[in-house]
Amino acid sequence: RRLFILHQESLQSEQMWDKLASFLRIAPFPSSAKFHRYHTSNRGSESELCSNTSVAARLLRHLEPEYRAIEEALAASGQDAPASLRLRLTRCQQEERPSPRCIDRTTPCGS
Repeated sequence: RRLFILHQESLQSEQMWDKLASFLRIAPFPSSAKFHRYHTSNRGSESELCSNTSVAARLLRHLEPEYRAIEEALAASGQDAPASLRLRLTRCQQEERPSPRCIDRTTPCGS
């Protein structure tokens, strides 16, 4: 295999990092290794899409073939699609759910 497919959400799992190391044929990461998540922008919401539910719903329907293709690619690589993908949770909906607080680009989320 030459291509390692993963969903961004899976990078929160230590097991995925171990799979990635194995794929790259490198030593496993030490058990003490921590892969933190950082905020990539200090600007907050980039658009008003979340406040326009009809446009967001149309966009979700328009992107349905891409969602299915991602699920199929993950399945072909032996991975399960994360619940957020299977349930078609948008970023807007995910922002409504509690998650680790991200302060800035230098502080790990949830710190």
